[in-house]
Amino acid sequence: MSLSQSGSGYSNFSSERQSHSSDLPADVYDYDGEDAELIHEYSDSDVEDDDDVEEHTQHSLSARLSQWVAGENITNSSVDHLLRVLHDYHPDLPLTYRTLMDTRPHQIEISKIEGGEYAHFGILSGIKTVEREILILGVDTVEYQVNTDGLPLFRSSGLQLWPILGRVVGTNSPFLIGAFSGSCKPPNAEQFLRPFITEALELSDVGFMLQGVHFRAQISCFICDAPARAFVKQTKLHSGYYGCERCIQKGEYVQGRVVFPELNSERRSDEQFAKGDYSSHQKNMSPLLELNVGLVSCCVLDYMHLVCLGVMRRMIFFWLKGPLHIRLSARHVAVISSTLVSLRVNIPVEFARKPRSMSEVDCWKATEFRQFVLYTGLIALKSQVKSKIYEHFVCLSVAMHILLSPTLCHHYCDYVDQLLHVWVKDSMKLYGKHFAVYNVHSLLHLPDDVRKFGNLDRISAFPFENFMRTLKSSVRKPQHILQQLGNRMSEGRLTVKESTERLCEVKMEHTAGPVVNGLLNCKQYRELHANGFTVKLNSADSCIMCGNTIGVVSNIFSDGETVTVVVLKFKRVQHFFSKPMRSTDIGIYLVSKLSNQFDLCPLSSIQCKYVLLPYRSDKKWVAIPLIHSM
Repeated sequence: MSLSQSGSGYSNFSSERQSHSSDLPADVYDYDGEDAELIHEYSDSDVEDDDDVEEHTQHSLSARLSQWVAGENITNSSVDHLLRVLHDYHPDLPLTYRTLMDTRPHQIEISKIEGGEYAHFGILSGIKTVEREILILGVDTVEYQVNTDGLPLFRSSGLQLWPILGRVVGTNSPFLIGAFSGSCKPPNAEQFLRPFITEALELSDVGFMLQGVHFRAQISCFICDAPARAFVKQTKLHSGYYGCERCIQKGEYVQGRVVFPELNSERRSDEQFAKGDYSSHQKNMSPLLELNVGLVSCCVLDYMHLVCLGVMRRMIFFWLKGPLHIRLSARHVAVISSTLVSLRVNIPVEFARKPRSMSEVDCWKATEFRQFVLYTGLIALKSQVKSKIYEHFVCLSVAMHILLSPTLCHHYCDYVDQLLHVWVKDSMKLYGKHFAVYNVHSLLHLPDDVRKFGNLDRISAFPFENFMRTLKSSVRKPQHILQQLGNRMSEGRLTVKESTERLCEVKMEHTAGPVVNGLLNCKQYRELHANGFTVKLNSADSCIMCGNTIGVVSNIFSDGETVTVVVLKFKRVQHFFSKPMRSTDIGIYLVSKLSNQFDLCPLSSIQCKYVLLPYRSDKKWVAIPLIHSM
């Protein structure tokens, strides 16, 4: 049967989901159901006094409200209004936000340093927020990453916050180590970093205890953007002649910018950097040298700033405003923009943002540039730019797919190393020598980081940037900024909660089918949450790879213990491009002709989720693995 005939076809998934959105379990709307069960539980227990039952219920409601406020970042005034409304029905509830959250002045030590104030919250206190995850990892040395960057707080003033953030390797939860507040960047790196260095040395040499188990803490790497790396390493900025952090090449001044055209310059070493041998590159000896961490190899080149906000943005600006032989016509830009906007309905829930027009490229965020280079650009640029430019773009996309893939990055790392050398060389031919600025040149050094630390998402600044938004929303007024951060920490607002989601969870029960023999006694569901991805019965979230074949999920079944999905597989699967390598080698396919036969796929056979984008017509699609969230 075809998709349109099956009753739950690919084209009908979205509308079907909407028509059954009201088929929710009754307890979704029954706010008092859980409290009623709680009261019933205590009425059958040894508790005899009704006042004790009521007191426990109120305490439970207060606790749930405080957790909700901390998790959803509700404003103080909104909480006060809500509590006044609830007080008529629950007189024992607190009347104010401060009482509910038990907000007390958080005792933090604030030091006056050059340029402003600094408060140290502690590495160990941050590590303890992910204590359970550390114990599950089963390691005796806790490795953690460090990040720092500037954060403007208010539009009407020059106040800045420079936090030092940490994240334990193997977890997804950044934490606050320390923070500087002032009207400018910290002028003195020694004063800014000293409390962090002191504690880091103690945790590395002496260690600490968690639930009776002794651990040591070791810095894995520093993840910062280029200006912040130059600040903590005390080196020349990336715009300087000796700005490259990985090789000794001297840049050239071309058309108003410093470029790095050489492809095989001598590499810098950690040992020589520690001795201060690179006098033309190092401004001063970095205080971080005390930590015995390689400040060349362990200060990674973050792809969020380097590739997404750097190289990809630069390429698009050349297409829009560059030399005439590169610049796209208004008609081609309009077609590309129209294609991007049309793909919005095909973007899965794992994406924070939907594609936007090229006319808004000045406002694009890093996630949108990442989306373009990995997914939508492959479709939108096809036949709209010159073949050489498109092939050049595809080379960058292939390299990023490989370097972001946990399974491909090590196998193809040497190949990507060679590919990026060719890509940088060709970029100077296509766009001119002035295109090879610091970001473009630094692509040559990305494979070194992958060899040392694994795929690029393991050393990405995206989690830290997300946490920065939490910090900014925690500061409500320009006075006593560090004290405000301390209060938010005491309330639990700056602690990223560990995921409580089960390994596998099905949601949105329905009865619309299709039903397959062998699963008649199972319940049907519209959503499946498992292994870090979400499958839904709609056009954007239903494509998966199951048993090395690409298919579309038509239904989800569960008997309470096992989960099985019903899949319509594509009968025709071929490569989408053949240069610089066949797209099928990295999991990208051009698919068409859905089978009319249902296949059963157990959860354990789902290899990954796919992004399914229409290609030229509704009869062909490009299937791209959801690589950035694996």
